[in-house]
Amino acid sequence: MARINLGNRNVSAIPSRQVLLYGDSHSEAVFQAAEKRQRKGTPTPISIHRARRQKGELTLGDTSFEEFIELVTGLSESDVVVSMIGGNQHAVFSTIQHPIAFDVLEPDVGAETLRPGAQIIPHRAVWSILNKKFRSRDGRALKAIRNSTRASVVHIMSPPPKRDSAFLQQFNESHFRESIAKWGVSPPELRMKIWKMQRNLTRTFCEELGVGLLEPPAASVDPDGFLLADYQKRDVTHANRAYGLLLLDVLERQFAPEFRSIA
Repeated sequence: MARINLGNRNVSAIPSRQVLLYGDSHSEAVFQAAEKRQRKGTPTPISIHRARRQKGELTLGDTSFEEFIELVTGLSESDVVVSMIGGNQHAVFSTIQHPIAFDVLEPDVGAETLRPGAQIIPHRAVWSILNKKFRSRDGRALKAIRNSTRASVVHIMSPPPKRDSAFLQQFNESHFRESIAKWGVSPPELRMKIWKMQRNLTRTFCEELGVGLLEPPAASVDPDGFLLADYQKRDVTHANRAYGLLLLDVLERQFAPEFRSIA
């Protein structure tokens, strides 16, 4: 299996706890960051597991969810499990321009934030849709992890939207491509509203479970919260290896501060 583990090279201190990360496509940025560091002789103490799945004849990832649950079952209270499961409901809902332009009035925000001429959808209606989709998949997996281990569990919020609609028009995943070519991309302000809605409902769910929530690194976003160009992968939803390096730094400082590399 292709995993990034601690190894024995250039390490002056072994962490007193185990830190295991598991995720879907968003975890690829962290995996690539860890690979780059390991090539330079600076391995991470975090064991990174990517969800195994089939894409045609190609097998992606290295660990099934069932295998990961077995791994975390034996962890202690001092260990940490980091989730990068799912996180794309906001993008599926808001990236493609709907044939009927719509907007959402956020609570405690004035009507001047609304798109002129757009059909207004109640905030509670969109929240209900996103919440149901999140809890039926990502939430179910998070709950299974929380119930399977004594370790602390932390979930990393998916990267925020990319502001540049022309970028999304040019670079997009296959399941977005046909619809974007036909209908175009929705305004960035709407995409940010829906991402924030998902962030808030994710925080609520994590609080119910006793799971921590990590926001995107502050250095990766602009003043309005959009993902900066330096951290964007060339697609709709994902961040790149540079973003993964920021996340590794945050995770190591918070959960493995005693780890030191002497490369």
